[in-house]
Amino acid sequence: MRPGSTLRILIVTLLIWGVSATAAIANTWPPMAIWLLQMPLGASLLSYGVGLVAIALLEGAILWRRENLALKRSLIISAVANLYSLGLGLLAIAGFAALPYSILGTVFLGTLYVLLILASWSFVPYFQMQRLKQYPLWRTLSRLAIWGGIWFALLLSSLLLISIVHTINPRTTAGIRFPDPTVPLYVNALQLLAVMLFIGIGFAISVVSEGACLTRWLPQSSNRLWRTVLVMNLRSYAYIAVPITLLFLMSRRT
Repeated sequence: MRPGSTLRILIVTLLIWGVSATAAIANTWPPMAIWLLQMPLGASLLSYGVGLVAIALLEGAILWRRENLALKRSLIISAVANLYSLGLGLLAIAGFAALPYSILGTVFLGTLYVLLILASWSFVPYFQMQRLKQYPLWRTLSRLAIWGGIWFALLLSSLLLISIVHTINPRTTAGIRFPDPTVPLYVNALQLLAVMLFIGIGFAISVVSEGACLTRWLPQSSNRLWRTVLVMNLRSYAYIAVPITLLFLMSRRT
């Protein structure tokens, strides 16, 4: 089979899944994998709060070492930042879950959308629009348009991705089996890619929300604060959130 034919088949397959996702949503929404959008929240609930405490301690220790803060202050800031991040994650999950059934879904996602724009505005050191510094109104509108467009695209992608994941093979999203031998290998590969992208969007929400908190608590922080927040989240995912999630999924298979 030619590469071009293979690509066309994959594109058509994704389009079919995207169209059929509407019917799946009507009967089975919300999908079980939706909580992967905020993996630290899921890991915290699965471990009865132990995961949240461990994440706050780990990220507090990283903040203490990298930003030269008092240990107690670092732990407090880490705890507050993680609670805020979990709050935004809860808004996202509740919003997507309620979207087909209630106006609350739109309210939750709208609130999340505004908070993410504000968080990105204060934390991420990009799109400062220095060339428009002499035109403050246009500068403000341009930055709003950029961050608004980015987060709208990411939240819409989250909705499409979770629909595709659920429509491809709902059983694997519950951790029953993966890879699934009853479907072609490329289906498993596409599902795994969708899950990774979905988790990646949740990771971005965590980084931006925690970074916004740290920016308010540490207005005189170093220029590498965004790197510190990135390291904090990478390690908390790798050492705590992902292992707890995998243990839960593996326990459901036994």
